Amino acid sequence: MKKKVGILIVGAGKGGKALLEVFLPKGSVPPREINIVGVVDIDEKAPGIKLAKKLGIPTADDYREFIKSKNLSIIIDVTGKPQVSQEINRDKPQNVELMGGISAMMLWELVEIVSASEQQIKNYVNSLLTLLRLGQTVSSTLDLEKVLDSVVKQAVKILKVDVCSLRLLDERNENLILVASVGHSKEYVEKKRILKLKESIAGLAILEKKVIAIEDVQKDPRYIHPELAREGKLRSLLSVPLMEKESGVIGVLNVYTRRRHIFGKEEKELLSLFAGQSALAIINARLYEKIEDYSRNLEKKVKEQTEKLLHQEKLAAIGQLASGIAHELRNPLAVVKSAAYYLRNISQHQEVKSDYLAKVLKHLDLIDKEVIISVKIINDLLEFARVPKISFESVNVNQVLEKTLELIEKPDKITLRKDFLPELPQIEADADRLRQVFGNLIANAYDALSETVIVGQQGGELLISTRVNPGDSGIEIIFRDNGCGIAKENLEKIFDPLFTTKSKGTGLGLAVCKSIITAHHGEIKVESEINKGTTFIIELPMKKNKESAEE
Repeated sequence: MKKKVGILIVGAGKGGKALLEVFLPKGSVPPREINIVGVVDIDEKAPGIKLAKKLGIPTADDYREFIKSKNLSIIIDVTGKPQVSQEINRDKPQNVELMGGISAMMLWELVEIVSASEQQIKNYVNSLLTLLRLGQTVSSTLDLEKVLDSVVKQAVKILKVDVCSLRLLDERNENLILVASVGHSKEYVEKKRILKLKESIAGLAILEKKVIAIEDVQKDPRYIHPELAREGKLRSLLSVPLMEKESGVIGVLNVYTRRRHIFGKEEKELLSLFAGQSALAIINARLYEKIEDYSRNLEKKVKEQTEKLLHQEKLAAIGQLASGIAHELRNPLAVVKSAAYYLRNISQHQEVKSDYLAKVLKHLDLIDKEVIISVKIINDLLEFARVPKISFESVNVNQVLEKTLELIEKPDKITLRKDFLPELPQIEADADRLRQVFGNLIANAYDALSETVIVGQQGGELLISTRVNPGDSGIEIIFRDNGCGIAKENLEKIFDPLFTTKSKGTGLGLAVCKSIITAHHGEIKVESEINKGTTFIIELPMKKNKESAEE
C-alpha cells in the first residue's frame, strides 16, 4: 500500500491559504495520498489559519509542534523569510523534505497562475450561463416590441454598460432605424433615429460584418454628432452586427460606457453571442407578427365572405319561399280589391248611398287594416334582405323605450309596467334601429297577452325594465310578459327567418331584430314556458366596438 505524503504548511498568508485551496478544493476530502499534518503561522487571524480551523486541520504558532510527527514527509515554507527556512532545516528530521525559498516561491506563483486561470474559467462559465439565461429571456416572447425592449435591457445587464441602442436595417438596406434604446437622452434619440448605412460606425460594423470597438467616440472622426456624445457623456463604444445564418445581417447592437473603457476579447465574444441570439428572437417575432397580420386579414376576409354568403342565402331563401310570401300578400290585397269593387258599385247608385253609408265605412276600415298588414309584410321582407346599416351615436335607451311605447297602442285589459334604471348609462347605438327592435318585441308581447285574455285568463301584463349588467360592461333591456308562452321545441327556431307560429305573419320580425342587435355587437336571448309567459333579454355594450357594423 502506497504511503501517504504528510505535508506541513508554514506560513498561512495568501500563499498558505492558496495551497490549502489547491490540496482541498472547496473544502473537499484530500486525495488518499495526501495528509495535511498542520498549518503554522504566528498570526492567529491569518487567512490560512482561519481556513484550516474551518476544515478541521491542526494549527499552531510554532512549527516545532509538528516537527516530530511520524506522518510528516514535506514541510512547505511560504513565509518568504530565509531565516525561517534555515531554522526549519536545522530542526527537521533527515527523512523530511523542506521546500522553501525559491522552490516555495515558484510553487506559490504556480498556484497563483492556476488560481487565476480557474477564476477566469469560472468567470467565463458564469458569463456563458448568464448569456444563456438572458437569451432565454429575450426569446421568451413573440411580441416584437417586447423583444426589442428586452434586447437592449439585457445587453446593458450582461456587459454592465451605461447605454445601449438597437438599430435595424430598413427595407432597402440603406438606413439604420433606431427601434429600441436605454440610457440615451431624448435629444439623442430624435437626432439619431435614422443613420445612413454608409456614413456611420454602426453601418461599418454591418458592412464589414465584424465587431467594432472605439475607446473614445468624442474624439473619433468617424462618429456622427460628437456634440451629442459629449452632451450624453458617452465615451467608449462597442458595435456588434446582428447576424443570423439564413437571414444574414438584420441590424446592429451598440453599447456605450460613460467612462473610458477598453472592451476585452471576452466582452466582444459575449456580446456577439448575445447579438446572434437576439437576431434569431427578432426574426421569429417578425415572422410571428406577419403570421398574426395575415391571420387577422384572413379572418376579416372570411368574415366578409361569410356575410356575403349569408346574404346570398337570405336571398335564396326568399326566392324559394316567394310563393309563400305571394300567398300572404294575395289574401289581404284580394280583400282590398273586393272592397274597392264594392265601393265603386255603391258610388254608382246615388239614391242608395245614404242607406249604405255604414257598410262603406266598414269596408274602408277593412281596407286600411289589410293595407297596413300588406305594408308590414313588404317592409319585413325588404328589411330581412338588406344588410343592417347602423349609424352610431350617443343614445339614452330609456328615452328610446318611452318614444317607442308612445307609437304603439296598448290593447285594453293589458297592464304595462315600467322599471327603468334612472341613471342608466348612455351607449353608442342607432336609436331608430333600437326603436324598430323594441317596437317588434312590444307588439309581439301585446299579441301574446291578447291571446291570453281571449281564452279567459285575465290580468295580462308586460313588464319592461332596464339595468346595468353584472359585469358593468353593458346594459340590459328586459321584456317580460305572462302571456301564452312559446313551446320548448320552438325556442331555438324563433330567430330563424320565416319561422312563425302565428296564423298571420312572415316570421321575419325576430330575425330582423337579431340582425340589428348583432350589428350593435350585442345579444338577444329568450326564455319562455307555455302558459307562463316569455322573457326577451337584450344585452348591449356601453362602448362601440372598433370593428363596428357595416356602415
